[in-house]
Amino acid sequence: MPSRRLEAHKDGFSITTMDVEGELVVTGGSDGGVRLFRLSSGKLLTVLSQSSCMVYQVRMDHLRVIATAGNKVTVQSIQLKEGEPESILTHLLEGHARDVLCLDVKGDIVVTGGTDKNIMVFKLGPGGVFRVVHTLTEHKLKVRCLQIHENLLISGSWDRTAKVWDLTTGECLRTLEHEMQVRCAAIDSERILTGDTEGYVFAWDLANCLDQSCGPEKLCLRAHNAMDPNLYCKDADKIVYQVHLETAVMIQVAGTNGRIVISDFWDWDSYDVFQLESYVHSERAQS
Repeated sequence: MPSRRLEAHKDGFSITTMDVEGELVVTGGSDGGVRLFRLSSGKLLTVLSQSSCMVYQVRMDHLRVIATAGNKVTVQSIQLKEGEPESILTHLLEGHARDVLCLDVKGDIVVTGGTDKNIMVFKLGPGGVFRVVHTLTEHKLKVRCLQIHENLLISGSWDRTAKVWDLTTGECLRTLEHEMQVRCAAIDSERILTGDTEGYVFAWDLANCLDQSCGPEKLCLRAHNAMDPNLYCKDADKIVYQVHLETAVMIQVAGTNGRIVISDFWDWDSYDVFQLESYVHSERAQS
């Protein structure tokens, strides 16, 4: 049983995104609201913004809240005081032609992806000033997920590809082909995870992805499925909405029924039920 329940948004609407930093939880909803809560008490601290646009993603970074708002992105600074916290809108990022669906932040760099198929890399300056560092245009359909790791960016799209980018130069370093639309992605210093709309999660070797001499047969380490093959599931229940990487662990959040799957990444005894053309197993790599 949950220890605490947050009544975050209006009746008939849902939480579409959330992020946690220390004792603070920020949520975005299908009602267009962005709300800030205290984790220990579940208390609503303040409503940061309210609009008519669904909030597709929020991020917290050092008491800054970055949120999608239609074809724009808002950046707010949070000041914790006695009583209700104060928030100040520091930046309003513009440049997308259609809705922004995903974002990530690292320091003064904000990366956004949207329905217009573009990825935009912004650099924040003081006093509301920002500049566009790169506009990345290689995806053919909407960009649905992004994550930054050091100077690398992983993006996933409805065009059935994930792409690895150099954030400094804007160069696409590798395209990872998939059978279905890519809904989520994660990256660390050794691996990339991608999750698709059919319930599959693929683990990729980052070093090989960055090595241009490696062919597609040496990229994919494992292919997992969070679905029970003996149960019938509607298409909406198969989507992997989020993947998360820890040391030797993969966490998958899939479907609308609240399914969470925690996997031992190095458990080679488990069966890979689905294999991409670029799938490679450790035994094959040694042969």
